[in-house]
Amino acid sequence: MDDHNPWADQPQNVKPENVKHGEGGSKKLTRKMSENFEKTKAAASNGMTKVKRSATGGVNWIKVKYAAKKQDPKN
Repeated sequence: MDDHNPWADQPQNVKPENVKHGEGGSKKLTRKMSENFEKTKAAASNGMTKVKRSATGGVNWIKVKYAAKKQDPKN
């Protein structure tokens, strides 16, 4: 059996060649995430406004129907 380990010949601390440091990548990422978060907040706020408006309309419709039925002399 061969006791030679092919991985033992490899250098231990090799940095990838394509990694560039100091270009402000994290700041760009943070800014983009912040912009996306603001868009998400605006969309969620708009959606909740629509839900509230619809719920209010539905409750008012029920109130009108109940009030009409309550005033009906046949019941």
